[in-house]
Amino acid sequence: MDILGKSIIQLQDLISSKQISSAEVYSYFMARAKKHNNDLNAFLTLVDEQTIKHEGDMAGSPLAVKDNFCTEGVRTTA
Repeated sequence: MDILGKSIIQLQDLISSKQISSAEVYSYFMARAKKHNNDLNAFLTLVDEQTIKHEGDMAGSPLAVKDNFCTEGVRTTA
């Protein structure tokens, strides 16, 4: 299933209906970030799956957080 270009609502519908898992969504977007980040320099820190808790309604949703927010276990540079 091609999930690139789907909205957060569409992704959540796919996860809720069990057509795809939150772990699959996470893995897909993490692989893209790792593949393209050297060229784009979009992220200072990519957080691995072991650090993330897959809980709640937004589990699996791709999300970038500005690193001026203190997050336990993640580097804050601002």
